[in-house]
Amino acid sequence: MKPFDPYRLYAAVALDRSTFAISFSNKDYEDMYAYVLVYEGQFEQPWTRFDMPRNITGLTAQRGADGRPLVHALSDEGEVYTLPVDDQKPSKLKIGGAGVYSEDATDLDTSMR
Repeated sequence: MKPFDPYRLYAAVALDRSTFAISFSNKDYEDMYAYVLVYEGQFEQPWTRFDMPRNITGLTAQRGADGRPLVHALSDEGEVYTLPVDDQKPSKLKIGGAGVYSEDATDLDTSMR
């Protein structure tokens, strides 16, 4: 990446030395966008890409029943995306009250400072 590139590597997770996922998120909070790349080294075309409508700040992964990676991505707005690499549609859950720009975001409690 070059210093002027609007995307930064924010999160990564590895299942083994040839299976991993990385997320690149936009630095611009006015135009939130990220992409997650999943690498499976045993395939001729090892890369799978997921384009996301939010910045992704965390990744975790597990192996699915078929042995392929099942990646879970957390957005900065409290959405948890499940990204299957087996051509199924990604799913999304929302953590209630999480985030800053979400419609259901709760106020930040600063009384504990």
